Amino acid sequence: MHVPTLVAALAIVVVAAGIFGYIAQRIGLVSIVGLIVAGIVIGPHTLGLIADDFELVEAMGEIGVIFPVFFIGLELGGDLLQKLGALSTFKLPLLFIEEEYLSYNTLCPQLTL
Repeated sequence: MHVPTLVAALAIVVVAAGIFGYIAQRIGLVSIVGLIVAGIVIGPHTLGLIADDFELVEAMGEIGVIFPVFFIGLELGGDLLQKLGALSTFKLPLLFIEEEYLSYNTLCPQLTL
C-alpha cells in the first residue's frame, strides 16, 4: 500500500462522507445513514473509487468504523449522559465482564479461569 494511494482514498472518503451526510440531514435522516450510503457508493463493488487492494479496503473499513462512532458521540447530549451516569458507571462494566466470562467459557470449555 502506497502512502499517496491511502491519502487519496482518505480524501475521497472524507469528501463523500461530508456530501452524503449533508444530503441525509437535508432530507430528514440521521447523518449516519448518509455515511453508510457513502461507503456503499464509493466501495469497490459499486463505483470502485476505492481500489481493490485488500489492505487499503481493510484500512478504510477500520477508518469507516471510527467516523460513525465519532459522529454518534457528537450527537449524544449531556442530559442523556447524566441520566445514564449510574448505569454506565456501575452496571455496564459488570455486564462486559460477565459477557467476556460467558463467551470465554463457551468458546473454550476445556480451559478454566
